[in-house]
Amino acid sequence: MLFRRNRVLLGKSQQGGNPPQIEKNDFNLNISRDISTAVGEKEISLETPHAELVEIEKAIQKATAKHNEFLKELGKPLLLSTDFKTSGK
Repeated sequence: MLFRRNRVLLGKSQQGGNPPQIEKNDFNLNISRDISTAVGEKEISLETPHAELVEIEKAIQKATAKHNEFLKELGKPLLLSTDFKTSGK
């Protein structure tokens, strides 16, 4: 798509801009598009969430073991263990 502006054809990939914008860039129309203007993300510590997940996993294993005791008494099939260390994963 081409636009006619002051008798100059500007292609879709060319930097056009309006006069105030051009003046703001010190009349430089060769602005690099490779410069990232993204704001960096805040670094977070993974130690706290990891510790919480470890505690949750321990609680799940304890509840599963207790549930399996009841299932064993009833002669029902046991639930699979969530202990990843013993399952080889």
